[in-house]
Amino acid sequence: MSVKPMRLLLVIDSLGSGGAQNQLALLAGKFVDCGHEVSLFYYFSQDFFLDRLRQFGVRIHYVPKQDKVGFSVIKALAKLYNQEKYDAVLSFLNTPNFYAGLAGRLSSHRPYTVISYRSKTNFNQMNWFTLLNQRWANSWADQIVANSHHERERWQETYSDQAAKWSTIYNAVDQQRFRPLPTKKEFPERFICVGAVRPLKNAALLVEAMHILKKNGEKIPMVDWYGDQGEKNVRLNNEYDRLNEKLSKTGLTEYFRWFSPTPRINEILPNYTALIHPSLLEGLPNVVCEALSCGVPVMLSNILDHPQLIREGKNGWLFDPKSAEQLVTAIRNYRSISNSDYLSMREQALASAKNLFAPRKIVQQYAEVLNVERRTADLNDQ
Repeated sequence: MSVKPMRLLLVIDSLGSGGAQNQLALLAGKFVDCGHEVSLFYYFSQDFFLDRLRQFGVRIHYVPKQDKVGFSVIKALAKLYNQEKYDAVLSFLNTPNFYAGLAGRLSSHRPYTVISYRSKTNFNQMNWFTLLNQRWANSWADQIVANSHHERERWQETYSDQAAKWSTIYNAVDQQRFRPLPTKKEFPERFICVGAVRPLKNAALLVEAMHILKKNGEKIPMVDWYGDQGEKNVRLNNEYDRLNEKLSKTGLTEYFRWFSPTPRINEILPNYTALIHPSLLEGLPNVVCEALSCGVPVMLSNILDHPQLIREGKNGWLFDPKSAEQLVTAIRNYRSISNSDYLSMREQALASAKNLFAPRKIVQQYAEVLNVERRTADLNDQ
Protein backbone atom coordinates (compact mmCIF):
# COMPACT_ATOMS: atom_id res chain seq x y z
CA MET A 1 0.00 0.00 0.00
CA SER A 2 1.46 3.37 -0.99
CA VAL A 3 0.85 6.26 1.39
CA LYS A 4 0.57 9.87 0.28
CA PRO A 5 3.43 12.03 1.66
CA MET A 6 2.33 14.08 4.66
CA ARG A 7 3.18 17.31 6.38
CA LEU A 8 3.28 15.82 9.86
CA LEU A 9 3.63 17.46 13.28
CA LEU A 10 4.67 15.37 16.29
CA VAL A 11 3.77 16.74 19.74
CA ILE A 12 5.27 15.75 23.10
CA ASP A 13 6.13 17.41 26.42
CA SER A 14 9.94 17.23 26.24
CA LEU A 15 12.89 15.58 24.53
CA GLY A 16 14.09 13.98 27.76
CA SER A 17 15.41 10.44 28.00
CA GLY A 18 12.03 8.75 28.60
CA GLY A 19 10.51 5.89 26.66
CA ALA A 20 7.82 7.94 24.90
CA GLN A 21 10.41 10.48 23.76
CA ASN A 22 12.67 7.69 22.53
CA GLN A 23 9.84 6.17 20.53
CA LEU A 24 8.69 9.44 18.98
CA ALA A 25 12.27 10.32 17.97
CA LEU A 26 12.63 6.95 16.25
CA LEU A 27 9.30 7.34 14.44
CA ALA A 28 10.26 10.85 13.34
CA GLY A 29 13.37 9.55 11.60
CA LYS A 30 11.47 6.71 9.94
CA PHE A 31 8.74 9.07 8.70
CA VAL A 32 11.45 11.27 7.15
CA ASP A 33 12.94 8.19 5.49
CA CYS A 34 9.50 7.48 3.99
CA GLY A 35 9.45 10.91 2.34
CA HIS A 36 7.22 12.78 4.79
CA GLU A 37 7.91 16.35 5.93
CA VAL A 38 8.19 16.05 9.71
CA SER A 39 8.20 18.70 12.44
CA LEU A 40 8.21 18.23 16.21
CA PHE A 41 6.80 20.50 18.93
CA TYR A 42 7.73 20.36 22.63
CA TYR A 43 7.50 22.69 25.64
CA PHE A 44 9.83 21.52 28.44
CA SER A 45 13.55 22.21 28.00
CA GLN A 46 14.95 18.68 28.13
CA ASP A 47 16.96 17.92 25.00
CA PHE A 48 18.29 14.35 25.26
CA PHE A 49 17.06 13.46 21.75
CA LEU A 50 17.46 16.89 20.12
CA ASP A 51 20.71 16.16 18.25
CA ARG A 52 19.35 12.90 16.87
CA LEU A 53 16.20 14.60 15.60
CA ARG A 54 18.25 17.30 13.89
CA GLN A 55 20.38 14.62 12.24
CA PHE A 56 17.17 13.09 10.88
CA GLY A 57 16.22 16.45 9.36
CA VAL A 58 13.22 17.01 11.63
CA ARG A 59 12.15 20.64 12.00
CA ILE A 60 12.04 21.56 15.70
CA HIS A 61 9.57 23.93 17.40
CA TYR A 62 10.26 24.61 21.08
CA VAL A 63 7.85 26.88 22.97
CA PRO A 64 8.40 26.98 26.77
CA LYS A 65 5.35 26.43 28.94
CA GLN A 66 4.78 29.72 30.77
CA ASP A 67 1.73 28.98 32.90
CA LYS A 68 0.38 26.07 34.92
CA VAL A 69 -2.56 25.27 32.64
CA GLY A 70 -0.58 25.56 29.42
CA PHE A 71 -2.41 28.38 27.64
CA SER A 72 0.90 29.48 26.10
CA VAL A 73 1.39 26.01 24.63
CA ILE A 74 -2.15 25.73 23.26
CA LYS A 75 -1.93 29.20 21.70
CA ALA A 76 1.44 28.40 20.09
CA LEU A 77 0.15 25.09 18.71
CA ALA A 78 -2.99 26.67 17.24
CA LYS A 79 -0.87 29.37 15.59
CA LEU A 80 1.45 26.71 14.18
CA TYR A 81 -1.49 24.72 12.78
CA ASN A 82 -2.73 27.81 10.93
CA GLN A 83 0.70 28.81 9.63
CA GLU A 84 2.02 25.42 8.55
CA LYS A 85 -1.23 23.75 7.40
CA TYR A 86 -0.19 20.30 8.62
CA ASP A 87 -1.98 17.30 7.16
CA ALA A 88 -1.81 15.39 10.43
CA VAL A 89 -0.72 15.64 14.06
CA LEU A 90 0.52 12.75 16.20
CA SER A 91 0.85 13.41 19.95
CA PHE A 92 2.25 11.21 22.71
CA LEU A 93 1.29 11.32 26.43
CA ASN A 94 -1.77 12.62 28.25
CA THR A 95 -1.13 16.36 28.54
CA PRO A 96 0.30 16.78 25.01
CA ASN A 97 -2.75 14.85 23.77
CA PHE A 98 -5.03 17.41 25.42
CA TYR A 99 -3.05 20.37 24.06
CA ALA A 100 -2.93 18.94 20.52
CA GLY A 101 -6.67 18.29 20.46
CA LEU A 102 -7.71 21.63 21.93
CA ALA A 103 -5.38 23.55 19.59
CA GLY A 104 -7.15 21.88 16.68
CA ARG A 105 -10.49 23.10 18.00
CA LEU A 106 -9.19 26.67 18.33
CA SER A 107 -7.42 26.95 14.96
CA SER A 108 -9.01 27.64 11.59
CA HIS A 109 -6.99 24.77 10.11
CA ARG A 110 -7.63 21.51 11.94
CA PRO A 111 -5.17 18.73 11.10
CA TYR A 112 -6.21 15.09 11.28
CA THR A 113 -5.33 14.31 14.90
CA VAL A 114 -4.04 11.03 16.32
CA ILE A 115 -3.24 10.80 20.03
CA SER A 116 -1.34 8.01 21.77
CA TYR A 117 -1.35 6.59 25.30
CA ARG A 118 1.99 5.13 26.41
CA SER A 119 1.22 3.60 29.82
CA LYS A 120 -1.59 2.07 31.84
CA THR A 121 -4.33 4.53 32.80
CA ASN A 122 -5.32 4.04 36.42
CA PHE A 123 -9.00 5.01 36.42
CA ASN A 124 -9.38 4.32 40.17
CA GLN A 125 -6.70 6.82 41.20
CA MET A 126 -7.45 9.52 38.64
CA ASN A 127 -9.23 12.65 39.84
CA TRP A 128 -12.36 13.75 37.99
CA PHE A 129 -10.69 16.74 36.30
CA THR A 130 -7.81 14.69 34.86
CA LEU A 131 -10.24 12.06 33.60
CA LEU A 132 -12.42 14.78 32.06
CA ASN A 133 -9.38 16.21 30.24
CA GLN A 134 -8.55 12.80 28.81
CA ARG A 135 -12.15 12.24 27.78
CA TRP A 136 -12.11 15.61 26.01
CA ALA A 137 -8.83 14.76 24.28
CA ASN A 138 -10.28 11.44 23.14
CA SER A 139 -13.41 13.10 21.79
CA TRP A 140 -11.36 15.66 19.83
CA ALA A 141 -9.05 13.02 18.34
CA ASP A 142 -9.76 11.32 15.02
CA GLN A 143 -7.87 8.18 16.06
CA ILE A 144 -6.45 6.92 19.37
CA VAL A 145 -3.45 4.60 19.62
CA ALA A 146 -2.31 2.56 22.62
CA ASN A 147 1.02 0.77 22.64
CA SER A 148 -0.48 -2.21 24.45
CA HIS A 149 -3.60 -4.29 23.87
CA HIS A 150 -4.38 -4.14 27.58
CA GLU A 151 -4.64 -0.33 27.61
CA ARG A 152 -6.77 -0.24 24.46
CA GLU A 153 -9.17 -2.88 25.77
CA ARG A 154 -9.60 -1.12 29.13
CA TRP A 155 -10.54 2.18 27.48
CA GLN A 156 -12.85 0.45 25.01
CA GLU A 157 -14.65 -1.39 27.81
CA THR A 158 -14.90 1.71 30.02
CA TYR A 159 -16.01 4.12 27.27
CA SER A 160 -17.61 2.05 24.54
CA ASP A 161 -18.89 5.14 22.69
CA GLN A 162 -15.31 5.82 21.51
CA ALA A 163 -14.26 2.18 21.03
CA ALA A 164 -14.08 2.42 17.23
CA LYS A 165 -11.35 5.07 17.40
CA TRP A 166 -8.89 2.81 19.19
CA SER A 167 -6.09 0.65 17.82
CA THR A 168 -2.93 -0.94 19.21
CA ILE A 169 0.49 -0.29 17.71
CA TYR A 170 3.52 -1.76 19.45
CA ASN A 171 6.82 0.08 19.82
CA ALA A 172 9.28 0.11 16.96
CA VAL A 173 12.95 -0.71 17.50
CA ASP A 174 15.72 0.46 15.18
CA GLN A 175 17.19 -2.97 14.57
CA GLN A 176 20.22 -1.52 12.82
CA ARG A 177 21.19 0.17 16.09
CA PHE A 178 19.95 -2.49 18.50
CA ARG A 179 21.44 -5.80 17.43
CA PRO A 180 23.36 -8.72 18.96
CA LEU A 181 27.10 -9.01 19.24
CA PRO A 182 27.86 -11.31 16.28
CA THR A 183 30.97 -13.12 17.49
CA LYS A 184 30.33 -13.71 21.17
CA LYS A 185 29.94 -17.38 22.20
CA GLU A 186 30.28 -17.30 25.99
CA PHE A 187 28.39 -15.04 28.35
CA PRO A 188 29.57 -14.49 31.95
CA GLU A 189 26.62 -13.35 34.08
CA ARG A 190 25.92 -9.61 33.82
CA PHE A 191 22.52 -8.10 34.60
CA ILE A 192 21.27 -4.69 33.47
CA CYS A 193 18.26 -2.54 34.38
CA VAL A 194 17.20 0.58 32.48
CA GLY A 195 14.72 3.21 33.63
CA ALA A 196 14.24 6.31 35.73
CA VAL A 197 14.79 5.61 39.42
CA ARG A 198 11.22 5.97 40.64
CA PRO A 199 8.93 3.77 42.76
CA LEU A 200 6.96 2.31 39.84
CA LYS A 201 10.17 0.91 38.34
CA ASN A 202 10.34 -1.24 41.47
CA ALA A 203 14.10 -1.42 42.02
CA ALA A 204 13.38 -2.17 45.68
CA LEU A 205 12.09 -5.62 44.68
CA LEU A 206 15.38 -6.38 42.93
CA VAL A 207 17.35 -5.32 46.02
CA GLU A 208 15.13 -7.59 48.13
CA ALA A 209 15.74 -10.51 45.74
CA MET A 210 19.49 -9.93 45.89
CA HIS A 211 19.28 -9.94 49.69
CA ILE A 212 17.44 -13.29 49.66
CA LEU A 213 20.20 -14.80 47.52
CA LYS A 214 22.81 -13.40 49.90
CA LYS A 215 21.07 -14.82 53.00
CA ASN A 216 20.85 -18.23 51.30
CA GLY A 217 24.57 -18.22 50.59
CA GLU A 218 24.03 -18.06 46.82
CA LYS A 219 25.99 -15.95 44.37
CA ILE A 220 24.94 -12.30 44.52
CA PRO A 221 24.38 -10.89 41.03
CA MET A 222 26.13 -7.76 39.82
CA VAL A 223 23.55 -5.24 38.59
CA ASP A 224 24.10 -2.10 36.51
CA TRP A 225 21.18 0.36 36.50
CA TYR A 226 21.03 3.03 33.77
CA GLY A 227 18.54 5.84 34.23
CA ASP A 228 17.69 9.24 35.65
CA GLN A 229 18.56 9.26 39.35
CA GLY A 230 16.69 12.47 40.08
CA GLU A 231 19.43 15.11 40.14
CA LYS A 232 16.81 17.68 39.06
CA ASN A 233 13.74 15.99 40.53
CA VAL A 234 13.23 15.81 44.30
CA ARG A 235 10.73 12.93 44.06
CA LEU A 236 13.13 10.78 42.02
CA ASN A 237 16.06 11.81 44.19
CA ASN A 238 14.22 10.62 47.31
CA GLU A 239 13.69 7.19 45.74
CA TYR A 240 17.37 7.01 44.78
CA ASP A 241 18.37 7.86 48.37
CA ARG A 242 15.98 5.25 49.80
CA LEU A 243 17.39 2.56 47.52
CA ASN A 244 20.98 3.40 48.42
CA GLU A 245 20.07 3.25 52.10
CA LYS A 246 18.52 -0.18 51.57
CA LEU A 247 21.59 -1.37 49.66
CA SER A 248 23.82 -0.16 52.48
CA LYS A 249 21.76 -1.84 55.22
CA THR A 250 21.77 -5.18 53.38
CA GLY A 251 25.47 -5.02 52.50
CA LEU A 252 24.79 -4.94 48.75
CA THR A 253 26.20 -1.55 47.75
CA GLU A 254 29.20 -3.03 45.94
CA TYR A 255 26.91 -5.22 43.79
CA PHE A 256 24.71 -2.39 42.48
CA ARG A 257 26.11 0.31 40.18
CA TRP A 258 24.25 3.43 39.04
CA PHE A 259 24.73 5.06 35.64
CA SER A 260 23.16 8.14 34.07
CA PRO A 261 20.97 7.84 30.95
CA THR A 262 23.04 7.44 27.80
CA PRO A 263 22.30 7.69 24.07
CA ARG A 264 24.73 4.77 23.66
CA ILE A 265 22.43 2.25 25.32
CA ASN A 266 22.31 0.35 22.00
CA GLU A 267 26.05 -0.33 22.35
CA ILE A 268 25.75 -1.25 26.02
CA LEU A 269 22.76 -3.64 26.09
CA PRO A 270 24.29 -6.46 23.98
CA ASN A 271 27.13 -6.87 26.49
CA TYR A 272 24.76 -8.07 29.22
CA THR A 273 23.36 -11.55 29.67
CA ALA A 274 19.89 -10.52 30.85
CA LEU A 275 17.72 -7.47 31.38
CA ILE A 276 15.77 -7.36 34.65
CA HIS A 277 12.65 -5.19 34.46
CA PRO A 278 10.51 -5.44 37.63
CA SER A 279 8.20 -2.51 36.82
CA LEU A 280 4.79 -2.27 38.51
CA LEU A 281 3.15 -0.22 35.76
CA GLU A 282 3.92 0.02 32.05
CA GLY A 283 2.57 0.51 28.59
CA LEU A 284 5.07 -1.36 26.45
CA PRO A 285 8.59 -0.72 27.80
CA ASN A 286 11.07 0.35 25.12
CA VAL A 287 14.02 -1.22 26.88
CA VAL A 288 12.40 -4.67 26.83
CA CYS A 289 11.81 -4.36 23.08
CA GLU A 290 15.40 -3.16 22.62
CA ALA A 291 16.92 -5.91 24.77
CA LEU A 292 15.10 -8.61 22.80
CA SER A 293 16.32 -6.95 19.58
CA CYS A 294 19.87 -7.33 20.93
CA GLY A 295 19.23 -11.01 21.61
CA VAL A 296 19.25 -10.41 25.37
CA PRO A 297 16.74 -12.51 27.37
CA VAL A 298 14.52 -10.61 29.79
CA MET A 299 13.32 -11.23 33.35
CA LEU A 300 10.06 -9.29 33.24
CA SER A 301 7.19 -8.44 35.58
CA ASN A 302 4.08 -10.45 34.72
CA ILE A 303 1.69 -7.55 34.06
CA LEU A 304 -0.40 -6.12 31.21
CA ASP A 305 0.96 -7.11 27.75
CA HIS A 306 4.21 -8.54 29.10
CA PRO A 307 3.09 -12.19 28.75
CA GLN A 308 2.65 -11.52 25.01
CA LEU A 309 6.32 -10.52 24.78
CA ILE A 310 7.95 -13.25 26.87
CA ARG A 311 7.62 -16.99 26.39
CA GLU A 312 8.70 -18.63 29.62
CA GLY A 313 12.12 -20.24 29.27
CA LYS A 314 12.27 -19.39 25.55
CA ASN A 315 13.24 -15.71 25.43
CA GLY A 316 12.99 -14.86 29.12
CA TRP A 317 11.12 -15.38 32.38
CA LEU A 318 8.08 -13.76 33.99
CA PHE A 319 7.59 -13.03 37.70
CA ASP A 320 5.08 -11.35 39.99
CA PRO A 321 6.41 -7.78 40.55
CA LYS A 322 5.26 -7.98 44.18
CA SER A 323 7.15 -11.21 44.91
CA ALA A 324 10.91 -11.08 45.46
CA GLU A 325 10.85 -14.88 45.75
CA GLN A 326 9.53 -15.19 42.18
CA LEU A 327 12.31 -12.92 40.92
CA VAL A 328 14.81 -15.09 42.80
CA THR A 329 13.31 -18.11 41.01
CA ALA A 330 13.76 -16.37 37.65
CA ILE A 331 17.42 -15.69 38.47
CA ARG A 332 17.89 -19.32 39.51
CA ASN A 333 16.23 -20.51 36.29
CA TYR A 334 18.60 -18.33 34.31
CA ARG A 335 21.56 -19.83 36.15
CA SER A 336 20.38 -23.40 35.64
CA ILE A 337 20.49 -23.46 31.82
CA SER A 338 23.45 -24.61 29.76
CA ASN A 339 25.47 -22.30 27.54
CA SER A 340 23.96 -23.91 24.43
CA ASP A 341 20.42 -23.41 25.78
CA TYR A 342 21.29 -19.81 26.59
CA LEU A 343 22.50 -19.26 23.01
CA SER A 344 19.18 -20.67 21.82
CA MET A 345 17.34 -18.21 24.07
CA ARG A 346 19.27 -15.33 22.54
CA GLU A 347 18.27 -16.50 19.07
CA GLN A 348 14.63 -16.75 20.11
CA ALA A 349 14.76 -13.31 21.72
CA LEU A 350 16.00 -11.83 18.46
CA ALA A 351 13.40 -13.70 16.40
CA SER A 352 10.55 -12.47 18.60
CA ALA A 353 11.80 -8.87 18.31
CA LYS A 354 11.99 -9.04 14.53
CA ASN A 355 8.41 -10.28 14.45
CA LEU A 356 6.97 -7.75 16.90
CA PHE A 357 8.99 -4.52 16.62
CA ALA A 358 10.25 -4.22 13.03
CA PRO A 359 10.27 -0.47 12.20
CA ARG A 360 8.85 -0.95 8.71
CA LYS A 361 5.85 -2.80 10.16
CA ILE A 362 5.23 -0.23 12.93
CA VAL A 363 5.68 2.82 10.69
CA GLN A 364 3.29 1.27 8.15
CA GLN A 365 0.67 0.89 10.88
CA TYR A 366 1.06 4.53 11.92
CA ALA A 367 0.99 5.65 8.29
CA GLU A 368 -2.33 3.87 7.84
CA VAL A 369 -3.79 5.49 10.98
CA LEU A 370 -2.54 8.92 9.83
CA ASN A 371 -3.44 8.40 6.17
CA VAL A 372 -4.16 11.74 4.52
CA GLU A 373 -6.40 10.11 1.92
CA ARG A 374 -8.59 8.76 4.73
CA ARG A 375 -8.75 12.23 6.27
CA THR A 376 -9.79 13.75 2.95
CA ALA A 377 -12.52 11.15 2.52
CA ASP A 378 -13.81 11.77 6.04
CA LEU A 379 -13.99 15.52 5.48
CA ASN A 380 -15.83 15.07 2.18
CA ASP A 381 -18.45 12.97 3.97
CA GLN A 382 -19.20 15.67 6.54
